[in-house]
Amino acid sequence: MVLSFMMLMSQAQTTGNSLFGRWKVIKTTSADIGIPLSKEEGKQGLGVIVTFKSNKIEVLKNEYIDGCDSPKYKIKTVNALKYYDNDKTILKRLSISTKYVKIVSTGCGLPCDEILVINDNLISIGIDGYWYFLSKVMN
Repeated sequence: MVLSFMMLMSQAQTTGNSLFGRWKVIKTTSADIGIPLSKEEGKQGLGVIVTFKSNKIEVLKNEYIDGCDSPKYKIKTVNALKYYDNDKTILKRLSISTKYVKIVSTGCGLPCDEILVINDNLISIGIDGYWYFLSKVMN
């Protein structure tokens, strides 16, 4: 019991436990700067709820869609410009205004393998040519 609590605390510190909680997709953009989204594409994913827990990730829209059991959260702080291949346009598109950003990997694969932490209340996940922006709903 004590050991599992210590492992949970260690995992929370590793991920910067501000990721844990419920997040809602509030915006979708194209990952390809040269191709704007249609109105339909812009609505894609809106309202989807993603819940990050220490032992599970759940993706919901009206009913259970996808998820991951036993994520292995790892966080790294990277130079944003280098991470995005010196492309300032991507940084602007992702609302990144700081030199360094946090990237959380889950070890789960899609849909939530790598998560860009923009700030404590905004994250972004890139999937299949789209960037989904999620706002924190609750801890």
